[in-house]
Amino acid sequence: AAYLYWRSSIEDLSVSSNIQRQGTLQTKETIKQIDYKYESGFKLGLGYNLSYDYWDIFANWTRLHTQPHSSWSSTSQTLNASLLAPFEGSGILGSNSVNSRWNLHFDTVDLELGRRLFLGRNLAIRPYAGLKGAWVTSRLNTSYTGINSLAFNSANVSLKDRNQGIGLRFGMQGRWDLGCSNFAILANIAGAILWNNIKVHNNTTENRLDGTLGGGSKHAHYRTLKPLVECFIGLDWGSCFCKKYYLGISAGYEMQFWWDYNTFFVAPRNTTMYDLKLHGLTATITIDF
Repeated sequence: AAYLYWRSSIEDLSVSSNIQRQGTLQTKETIKQIDYKYESGFKLGLGYNLSYDYWDIFANWTRLHTQPHSSWSSTSQTLNASLLAPFEGSGILGSNSVNSRWNLHFDTVDLELGRRLFLGRNLAIRPYAGLKGAWVTSRLNTSYTGINSLAFNSANVSLKDRNQGIGLRFGMQGRWDLGCSNFAILANIAGAILWNNIKVHNNTTENRLDGTLGGGSKHAHYRTLKPLVECFIGLDWGSCFCKKYYLGISAGYEMQFWWDYNTFFVAPRNTTMYDLKLHGLTATITIDF
């Protein structure tokens, strides 16, 4: 079992920006992004050491659900309503206030077949290969008020990306025992290519000046291959007890980078893809018997 304290983000996505004039011919634009924070998650794993030649099988479930949010305000309608472009064209609308919340439901399952190889008394590696499944849902809800439009004064934009994928995963684990101190340095690197089933939804609601509701929706559904990479490095302590049990405690830094894994409508016609980034503390307790 592992405790996760990770930060997840789609930092390439801007929900708003602030444009200020500096002289007659120059402007300064400040990009507004959600204040992504570290939040808690967990991993649960179960494995079995096969009786033949140091082979083993291992299954692992990772779960992280986050919902960071941010808000900005201005008195001069200088906050751009960036996410309204799919319905209002390429023109920039300004607003007095922006509130945005991102929800991420991140669940993955890894199935590994590996074999330990001993390169010396204190160094061992474990190459492995297997399958990876992913169920990742992203929702971005953003509201704009005080919009400088002749048709409406506020709007809400809801972006949703539902991504389900399965594919091949391969990697290498390493363990370097630090003498007789029961401590060891752990490292892991893995990569995967997933076949993804992606559904994208964009719903915009506009509160018009005449009291009616406007807006619209856009939808997309497609399948594609996407790569990802995982890295970990940390420190482990372990000891045997009751002659047939082993207790291991480890902590370290883990990073995952998922290329083009969030897809939203933020352009007048086409979808735009953004990288999903996760990193932070992973603290694990393991019992072998």
